Amino acid sequence: MFNIYSPFIRNNRYHPSITEKCLSNIFKFIFVPIKLLFIIFIIIISSVLCKLATINQYDINNLPETNRSTIRYALKLTARSTLLLCGFYNISFYEYDTDPEPPILIANHRSWSDILLMLYLFDIKFIAKHDLVDVPIIGVMASAMNNILVDRSKPNQGATKQILDHCKNFSSTPLFIFPEATTTNGEFLIKFKTGAFVPGTPIRPIIIDYPYTKFNPSWDTIPGFDHCIGMLSQFRQDVVIKKLPIYHPSDTEKNDPALYCENVRNYMASFLNVPLIKTDYKNQQFFSNCNEEEREKLINDYTIRQVF
Repeated sequence: MFNIYSPFIRNNRYHPSITEKCLSNIFKFIFVPIKLLFIIFIIIISSVLCKLATINQYDINNLPETNRSTIRYALKLTARSTLLLCGFYNISFYEYDTDPEPPILIANHRSWSDILLMLYLFDIKFIAKHDLVDVPIIGVMASAMNNILVDRSKPNQGATKQILDHCKNFSSTPLFIFPEATTTNGEFLIKFKTGAFVPGTPIRPIIIDYPYTKFNPSWDTIPGFDHCIGMLSQFRQDVVIKKLPIYHPSDTEKNDPALYCENVRNYMASFLNVPLIKTDYKNQQFFSNCNEEEREKLINDYTIRQVF
């Protein structure tokens, strides 16, 4: 039996022994701080490279190829280094075709490591809040990526309009979107937001799976700090990325974003081999803000007997 909060429940199959717990704690206190310092160092180096590549460049869309290559190198350096420090030595990547990428790429969302994986494997940009560029160091990298910046306080500057403009003026860098708009435990595929499907252009679905045996990489209801420490405490983690064939919408789907969205969700679920469920990021936010006793009550009180 499933529940509307089931995709956000923390599931750990691994139960370490006392010895393993002691070794894990020693590792956390000794090596995790070193890993964190190294990540900070790499981020600073990468931000400097991005700054040098964009200095005196007033049109990010038309950078010289040397500058673009420098930015790509900096982003991939940060992404791969962090993934290595989290134990992702081997990334199993499968491509169903090598066709040119469409304007939009999408994927299911499990963890913040999904973003690093996509940055390492693809040349992409994201949708971000406009004030991200003001964040020290990180803002430099966000600007260099030429992300789509959304200012929700301004009319006609919403994400959907920006997505439409991107598709209309698409040249070479795809926009990457996580249509679930939140992270889950990976055992279900929750409702998609329709923004990515409004333009009616072809979409490349990508699926991400973490076949874990110890620490669950999913960032569900575990606190962010605890999740980061857990990720950095792993000796080895596995991940499987599958770049699915491009989904070309029918004329009916082009005129009906909700239908297009739902059909792609079914398409991705068939590859992930997980059920669909009618729940969304709002339920995740509500569930995350509850204490353990409240969560238990919600799980028992609001039961969905049918998975959609």
